Amino acid sequence: MESVPPLFVVSLDKDGIIYSRAVSFDMGGEMSVLRLRGVIYSGWGHFTARYISLNGVVWYHDGILTGRSCVEEGNLDTLSTDFLVSARGRRAINLIYAKG
Repeated sequence: MESVPPLFVVSLDKDGIIYSRAVSFDMGGEMSVLRLRGVIYSGWGHFTARYISLNGVVWYHDGILTGRSCVEEGNLDTLSTDFLVSARGRRAINLIYAKG
């Protein structure tokens, strides 16, 4: 890999995985950090997601229940570490990391 991609998606295939809110890449002595920006959940016949804004606010989206709106759930810095593992009965299946 010659450069760090702007978007990095991690697929989760097991429950109970502890993950980081940021991932770092050493690119020939220069560190590049990608921050957790989203989580995709699966269960009950459709997908839902949480979006994490640049200032750490966590938003929940379920197109069936919330339509085009997102529901604010708090700040990532104050939520428990296991908060993002599941969302309203659904389990995390993808973590999305991005620059910024």
